[in-house]
Amino acid sequence: MHDGWYDESSIKYTITRYPDEKVVAENYTGTTFTDNELLEIQNYYYEIKPVTSDGEGQVGVSPKVLAGKALVVPYSTEFEFESDASSWTVIDGNMDGVQFTYSQFPIDGLILDMYSSANDDYAISPAFSLKAGKAYKIVYDVYFSSCISDLTPDQYHDFRFTVGNGITAESQNIELDKIEHFSTSQYYSVIPFEMTFVPETDGEYNFGFNYMTQNPITDIIGIERFSIEEILEKDLSAVSFDGEMSPTEGEPAEYSVKVKNVGAKDIDAYQVQIVRLDGDNKVVLGSTDVTEKIESNAEATVKVSATPDVDGDFQMAAVVVLDGDQNALNDVTEAKTVTSYPEGTKPFNVLLTGDNTSINARFPISFYSQYYTAQSIYYPEDFTGQTGTITIHRLALYYDRNEFDVDMSDVTFNAEIYLGVTDNKYIGTPSGYIPVTGQTKVFDGTNTIVDGKDRMMIFELDTPFEYDLSKNLVFTIVKDGVSPGMFPAQFKVYNDIWDTPEAEWRSFRFEDEVSPEPMTGAGEVVPCLPIMSLAVETTVGIKDLTLGGDGIIFDGSSVTFNGIDAVSLAIYDLTGRTVFNDVVTGRNTIETNLSKGVYVVKVVDVEGNSYTKKVRVS
Repeated sequence: MHDGWYDESSIKYTITRYPDEKVVAENYTGTTFTDNELLEIQNYYYEIKPVTSDGEGQVGVSPKVLAGKALVVPYSTEFEFESDASSWTVIDGNMDGVQFTYSQFPIDGLILDMYSSANDDYAISPAFSLKAGKAYKIVYDVYFSSCISDLTPDQYHDFRFTVGNGITAESQNIELDKIEHFSTSQYYSVIPFEMTFVPETDGEYNFGFNYMTQNPITDIIGIERFSIEEILEKDLSAVSFDGEMSPTEGEPAEYSVKVKNVGAKDIDAYQVQIVRLDGDNKVVLGSTDVTEKIESNAEATVKVSATPDVDGDFQMAAVVVLDGDQNALNDVTEAKTVTSYPEGTKPFNVLLTGDNTSINARFPISFYSQYYTAQSIYYPEDFTGQTGTITIHRLALYYDRNEFDVDMSDVTFNAEIYLGVTDNKYIGTPSGYIPVTGQTKVFDGTNTIVDGKDRMMIFELDTPFEYDLSKNLVFTIVKDGVSPGMFPAQFKVYNDIWDTPEAEWRSFRFEDEVSPEPMTGAGEVVPCLPIMSLAVETTVGIKDLTLGGDGIIFDGSSVTFNGIDAVSLAIYDLTGRTVFNDVVTGRNTIETNLSKGVYVVKVVDVEGNSYTKKVRVS
């Protein structure tokens, strides 16, 4: 283009390639240009700027063309930018005007917005250079906006995953997987679909997603993520870990680590570690050697006992160790922040949980109103492995910060906690609420909801509570405080079965702007209970204590040996001071006359067997 005369003999061109904005030619005098230095395959175009002795001319822009070198493996895209999607080819197979398009709403990805009764649409990847006989793992993360429900009972999807040597529908002639009559039960779901491909010959291969639902449907689906990687022969992945996020220095804590054999061969032996991350170093806190076979593409959960070596906050992760592992990039899980309490702090050793776990943004704490009161009844059988009398020193609730909150800043609030016992099994109705006047206030202070997942809300009890496991435990929490968002935390609960009779519901909640104390009949019952950890110390009433079967009986004032050839008896208080120590050979009854308190009793028999027990004299 030009607006008048120019010196044609002096014309030269500057050619710039996009999207990488590389100047590929300057002072170029020809009328055709060949670019032999293309990068990976994508949509390229060129700007051509003419320059003469009289100045610069108008810039011309070439059409976009899909070209370049085949991509290499591993490869992954989350379609964050339009350029990530530009290398994909979309095909409207049935010519209905509906096809995949790039969008950043409702997700970043290739979106298909459907409103017709028939579909035949393709999204085909750029080419990948693959080797014959090698196994490759392909994963699509597919987004579904709607779900099956009473209003949309026919919300089903049919689609397939293909591969071939080209970007036409006809070239996608190998079917990797076909999904028919697929539905989701939740709105806005992202579902991963994983498959394996072993090419018979070396070459360049394109992967396709063919959506072909024929039933009437209105929905938005999309490809949110695509990845391809070679499946190595030996490759063990550390997927995730869970466990005690508030352990005590020097005290063992238990963790569950999920691992996956993503290699092509079965694995017979490996090690799983829990580590403290210290810069580039990994300090091993505990490990488990596993000799049980894990098959290719199978998962396993491994229990690891780990003992923190420091107090305070630190980063913890799980690590897999496999001889000959060909991929070190997936050997370590995502790190989690752990708060380790100083040595001597009583560790959490009881977990109150059960079936039908869930999350709840309104129980046992909500900020809908200034005041909130929640109450739950726990049974002795909820305290697995505990009998007699236990002393509760600390307790913790579990929560995730609500990522949909209007304000993600920390939320500090006042709290009171009451513990008591009852013969009641259920709260059943709002009138079944048990007033706190008959309970013990064990905590009066503040706590804070902070950002993150798998958080523990820990309460150090002002007054330890002695709980007799012959009764049911009543837990009551009273919150006083406000938050920019009404539901800043999603608490982890169990027994979340709403179709059971209300008369058998074990929890209660009440919220009010004026008073935390529920008026008679106010509030509502709920079936779920908070998942809770407790730090307990086991004590046994003296009248119930037996050592060595029924051979040694201690009633608080005396010790009787029935058929046990005891040679010594020692009793210590909790400071370690010896309050009784004597040789008892040949004697059946020993007078002790201990005052009220907690003691450690140690008996040694003639064969050297030692019996030790902590007891309480009341």
